[in-house]
Amino acid sequence: IQLIIMLSFLWWAALWVNNNRRWQLTLDFIFLGALCQVLYSLFQGVNFFLPLFWFSQLEAFFTSNPSILSGSEKLYLNNILQEIPRMRGTVCEPLYLGNYLLMVWPFLLVWRRKLWIRLVLGSLFLILLVLTWSRGAWLGFMGQLLLLGLVFLVAKIKRRVKNSEIKKQRKTRFIPAGLAGLILLLAAGDTLGGGFILHRLLATFNNQDWSNLTRLYSMKAAWMAFLESPVVGIGWGQFAFHFPLLVDPMGLQSQFSWPVVNNFPLQILCETGLIGFAVFSGAGLLLLRMSCRVLNRNPGMSPMGLMVVPAMISVWGVWVQLMSFSQYNLPHIWIGLGLLIAALLEDPSEKSADEPEGIK
Repeated sequence: IQLIIMLSFLWWAALWVNNNRRWQLTLDFIFLGALCQVLYSLFQGVNFFLPLFWFSQLEAFFTSNPSILSGSEKLYLNNILQEIPRMRGTVCEPLYLGNYLLMVWPFLLVWRRKLWIRLVLGSLFLILLVLTWSRGAWLGFMGQLLLLGLVFLVAKIKRRVKNSEIKKQRKTRFIPAGLAGLILLLAAGDTLGGGFILHRLLATFNNQDWSNLTRLYSMKAAWMAFLESPVVGIGWGQFAFHFPLLVDPMGLQSQFSWPVVNNFPLQILCETGLIGFAVFSGAGLLLLRMSCRVLNRNPGMSPMGLMVVPAMISVWGVWVQLMSFSQYNLPHIWIGLGLLIAALLEDPSEKSADEPEGIK
């Protein structure tokens, strides 16, 4: 039932947004929601250092399960909770907020609003992404930048840009360049401020960090469950019932009341076996093939191809981070996937005559 509900978000986005006139309206609502997340996180940060009497009621409205917040209010580093807040937003967990930001920010590249508005929002998103302290989200973001660079490089190789087109394209190029500059500023500030970002990244290789052990224990148990029934799996949604019998004894301390795999592709392999994983992989390869075909037909990034690029980058970052968590019941994951499908289904005949021929 939960999966059907999530797929309804996907198909709503894929079918309703599949219209040139609805894209910008959809992006307006997406960024309005993202701005609300920024404001909520600002209040949360203020409340951490200077408690606001009304914030607890606001948080209770968005979070009905207090255990979700357990251990995620502060930065966990060097085996202690530092007096540094982790931004969560209304999606409760810092890593969920990071995943949401990965889905949202690439569409700044095609949002028809003034450049300064997009740069300000992009800067706020990046700062908020850093302050989630989610290494999985950071990895997804790095993967997105690499994919964005690859797309622009391939487009440049396939088609030479006319001088008249370059002027139209410079504004769009300011966004990734501005984000890269802000990353350098954050890195420099982090070094001066004690290197918390660097230490957080290095903690990835710490075999005593419970944030790491939680994932390792659960993934090992999931792999053992897969070996129990490799063809059809142990059953969708059944991992929690097998977990206590398959996990290492120390791993019993690593989960809350409902254990999760902490790796969505591994969850599919574990709970649906090789058959389910083949279906999942086939769907992913089909989307990749369709995306490459559209971009190949539109090397200069026509308005049709232009929407595919941010949608691809959005989905790529989200699913890279899903290698480190497996809560698939977050609507933005499926809306992002639906937007990619909508971009792939876009009818090139709907392109108006006054739209630019291409944007690299």
